[in-house]
Amino acid sequence: MAELPAGDGAAGPPAAAPAGPEARMNMPLVSVIIPMYNAQAWIYQTLDSLRGQTYRNLEIIVVDDESSDDGAAIVEAFPDTRVRLIRQKNQGACVARNRGIEESSGELLQFLDADDMLGRDKLAVQIERWRELGDNYVYFGPYAHFSSEPGDIPFRPAGNWRDMSGLDWLIDSWSGDDMMAPHAWLTPRRLVDKAGPWHEKLKQNQDGEYFSRVLLASRGVRFCPAAESFYRIGMTGSISASRSRMAIESRLRSAEMICERILRRENSPRARAACANFFEEVKFVSYPLYPELSAKADYWVEMLGGSSGRQIYRGKVFKMTAPLVGWKLARTLQWMLRDRRGYQTVRADAKPDERERKKKGNMIL
Repeated sequence: MAELPAGDGAAGPPAAAPAGPEARMNMPLVSVIIPMYNAQAWIYQTLDSLRGQTYRNLEIIVVDDESSDDGAAIVEAFPDTRVRLIRQKNQGACVARNRGIEESSGELLQFLDADDMLGRDKLAVQIERWRELGDNYVYFGPYAHFSSEPGDIPFRPAGNWRDMSGLDWLIDSWSGDDMMAPHAWLTPRRLVDKAGPWHEKLKQNQDGEYFSRVLLASRGVRFCPAAESFYRIGMTGSISASRSRMAIESRLRSAEMICERILRRENSPRARAACANFFEEVKFVSYPLYPELSAKADYWVEMLGGSSGRQIYRGKVFKMTAPLVGWKLARTLQWMLRDRRGYQTVRADAKPDERERKKKGNMIL
């Protein structure tokens, strides 16, 4: 496993502007874009993982979404001249990411949440592959979940951790149970411009919707086995936010948009089954709280010809009772015994990133 930055407190050097085409190919500027909302507990550790990168030509743009904690002060005091803080009115992480794109100058972009981390060689390894292949590919690396420190949960390789076309990567992800991890990618600006901005109305699966456009705009995904990153899980309130009505509606809408793009490229049995898988997941997680949304997702599953039969329904209670009483009653029992514990109502007028922050660790593409 790649070593994490030591974080010795030394300020990183400022990013030097490349002098010409040859210099840009050798040392392209990478823009790291971090949306931040009330992340004072994690932002220093996240920035420290960037300060320790073996690839040095970075600009680090933190867009504060009107936090009410001391996160902005931590960013301003961070001992690295490559870090820049931008403040905006509270509008959500996608607006913050789009602002970061507008303010950035790099030839490649790294999106990173304010509580996630990169292995020290992550960017160097992906830049090396980019030098070989150029701007028409998107570069992907392995990621692991972590709770307190990177490495406390082992890597779990997935079937799409390999070189693939963008379309095959999406279909493979939806055929399994793989997460779209935004920190795992390094994206040339050419593809960012071609894909368009982040969708600012979605409250869940924004990363899946966005990177579906990036992947389909590319010539393919190129996997970099040593480009490791780490995704923090176990955030308080993840069930409440991921199961709010607004979150489920966004999940359903993002599935519709991605499915339309996939089927426009390839309307095959494997593509339809992969799309049906995501709707099957939405059908399950929205029941019994939002039966009308569950019914809409079920309609799409049937229209697409049924899912591929992947293991969507989890938990001992469900597996024991579903064959006897049917999936709806079994799911209701599961929700009463498990999901309702600690469930907190998420107000419709809550700040966008309050809902988004609480969904961490419960997101599936």
